[in-house]
Amino acid sequence: IDEYNMRMERTGLMSSIRSTMKAEKLDQTRPFHEVFEEQFMRFCPDLEDKFPTDFALIGKMIRAFVTQAIHADEKKIKVLSKKFAKTHLRHKLTQSHFEGFEEALICTLKNRLGRFGTLDLVKIWRECVRRLVSQMHKQYKKIRKQLHHLKTLAKNTRRRSVVKKKKGSDDDSDDDDDDDDD
Repeated sequence: IDEYNMRMERTGLMSSIRSTMKAEKLDQTRPFHEVFEEQFMRFCPDLEDKFPTDFALIGKMIRAFVTQAIHADEKKIKVLSKKFAKTHLRHKLTQSHFEGFEEALICTLKNRLGRFGTLDLVKIWRECVRRLVSQMHKQYKKIRKQLHHLKTLAKNTRRRSVVKKKKGSDDDSDDDDDDDDD
């Protein structure tokens, strides 16, 4: 055994194994939200400046979201997705952001599962996360479309109001012209 360990040390394999084990252990001791944020920024670096800097807030939001999603049925997932969509509209998210969120969440879960993350278990988690993110994206697009429709209606209403006012002031000026002729 000593000869085996010495050969492993000489080839550098043992130190590589140790550093991998340290990194894996370190990641599993880090808070979930830190690992998730790191993964998410890897997939969506353009959102880094939009991500909250308050780690306590991030941790609370992600824990609450994941916990609710895990315990939710389809109806509650829809409600959770609508809430997400409303609070994230200002970020102008794209399909790639949702894909990045999905991959980051899967990577973080795989990290947490560690050695217990069998292919079948990861496959189950991937399917659950895929369905969740699909619903989130669907609700996001739906609410964004509704908001766009409301903005268009408001813009058209303002235009009509301006046209009416302008037309009304033109009519008033015509009346003034008639009074001058008398």
